[in-house]
Amino acid sequence: MKEQWDKLSSQVEALTVRERVIVMSAIAVGLLFIWGQFFFFPLQERYKNATNSIRSMDQQQLELSTRVTVLDLQLADDPNRELLAQRKGLEQQLEKMKAEIEGQLSGLIAPEKMADVLRTLLADQQSLKLISLKNLPVEPFHLVDENVENQGTALFSHSMELVVDGKYFDVLEYITQLEELKGFNWQMLNYDVVDYPKARVTIKIRTLSLEEDWIGV
Repeated sequence: MKEQWDKLSSQVEALTVRERVIVMSAIAVGLLFIWGQFFFFPLQERYKNATNSIRSMDQQQLELSTRVTVLDLQLADDPNRELLAQRKGLEQQLEKMKAEIEGQLSGLIAPEKMADVLRTLLADQQSLKLISLKNLPVEPFHLVDENVENQGTALFSHSMELVVDGKYFDVLEYITQLEELKGFNWQMLNYDVVDYPKARVTIKIRTLSLEEDWIGV
C-alpha cells in the first residue's frame, strides 16, 4: 500500500498546480463514491432493517401498554381474578417485548464504548492524526409517531463526530475498518483537501440506546 502511494505521489508531484487540483478533486469524489456504494448505503440498509424490527416490536408494546391501562380502569370498578390474570399476562408480554428490543440493540455498539472503539482503530493507523473526537447532543429516536405522546420504549440516538488528518489510502483503510464493525449507523463523511497530499476528514456516526445519558463517557 505504501509503495503504491509513494509511486502515485511522485506522479502527482510532477503535475502542474492546476492538474494537481483536478487530480485531488477526482480523488475526493472517488472516496465519497466508494464510501457511498460500499459503506454508507449497505450499512444504512442493515440499520434500517434493525430499526424497522424495533419499530414493529415497539408498536406491539405500545398496544399492550394501552390494554394494561384499560384493564387497570376496569379493575378499579370491578376487581376480579379474570382481569388480574389478564393484566399479569400482558405484563409478562411487555417484559418479553422489552427483552427482544434490548436484544436488537445488543448488535449495536454501546454509546459509552464508541469513543474507545474509534481511538483503538485510530491507534492502528499511526499515519492519521486525530484532530477532535466529541459527543454530539443526545436526541430522542422516535419509532412510532413523533406526535404520539405515550410511546412504548424510549430510545435515544447517540452521535459522535471524529475529525482526522491523513492521506487518501490511510483514510480509506480506516473507513474500511470502521465499516467492518457494523455496530453503528453512518451519518456523514466529509473529505476536504487542506494541505496536499493530506486531507481533513470529518466522520459522524451514531448508535441507539435505552439510556439517555452518555454513561461512562
